[in-house]
Amino acid sequence: MDFGMAREGHQVDGVKILQAANDLLLFRRHEEVLRVCRLGVDRNQEIVFPRLGDHEPKREGDGTDVQNGLSDRNEQNLKKMHKDAMREYLESMCILAMQAYAELDRWDQALPFLLSCYGDISKLPPRIVLMCILLFSKVRSFTEAESFSSQWLKAQNGWSINQYCSVLEMYIKRVYITQGQWKAAREYVETNTVLSPERKMRYLKYLAELQQQKESSSTNGCKNAKHSSPGNILLSLFQKLRSFFVARLSPSASTGLHRIQNLAIISVFLYLLLFRSNTSIPTGASQASVVWRSLQGVWRSLFAPFHVMVQEA
Repeated sequence: MDFGMAREGHQVDGVKILQAANDLLLFRRHEEVLRVCRLGVDRNQEIVFPRLGDHEPKREGDGTDVQNGLSDRNEQNLKKMHKDAMREYLESMCILAMQAYAELDRWDQALPFLLSCYGDISKLPPRIVLMCILLFSKVRSFTEAESFSSQWLKAQNGWSINQYCSVLEMYIKRVYITQGQWKAAREYVETNTVLSPERKMRYLKYLAELQQQKESSSTNGCKNAKHSSPGNILLSLFQKLRSFFVARLSPSASTGLHRIQNLAIISVFLYLLLFRSNTSIPTGASQASVVWRSLQGVWRSLFAPFHVMVQEA
């Protein structure tokens, strides 16, 4: 496959090689993605973007000074465009490589690859840092995530406050909150030297609200689990079965052979319930009495005279 790459020291079309790596990732050919990415970030290759030179500057008149001025300005613009394109290209290649490493479950090789491209953690772009934090947290490698994130956040390295805060929020959420370390999260915000007092207050308020929500959700979950205890489930089952059996075995709904068949089904059910059920289910005396009363209600509804069933209904 030709990626626009020639021998060592020759030029490489950045657009072509980036598109090739992206296509390979879509077809889940992850080993080939890594091979292309390693070639694409090889320092012996010169990355070029031919389309950047497609636009020629407009010439005004025949004056040499004007032409030279436009030429210099155009050259500066092209250099800036190439620098921006190169930054986006390198970042995109690293993101594709990280995805391939993750798919191959070789996440421990992702960071060395990034450092070979950027040299230091503090120089990594925020978008790549966010992906690294997600990657570390996904494999529950919280120690590495904390060390990695702390280095980047302490260095700052001229990133905008919004970019810095996006990484900070991901770090707090994926490292501290995931582990339930609410106190450590608050301390990290309070001692941060980059955040303004207003931002600190917002983060602390957010942490307090989130902690309250999670604790409330946990409490509700325990209550639901309590209500879903074996005794309560059994009681609910009896109530539903009572309505079903009464409808199936009432004189107006079942006669002859059908009534006998249904009665046999109920007999099997009662046998399994009373003699073959698991007696180790932890139910209290009150639940047992409720279940027994429910059984009596089912029995009366099924076999008592019709006027008794009407009165109970």
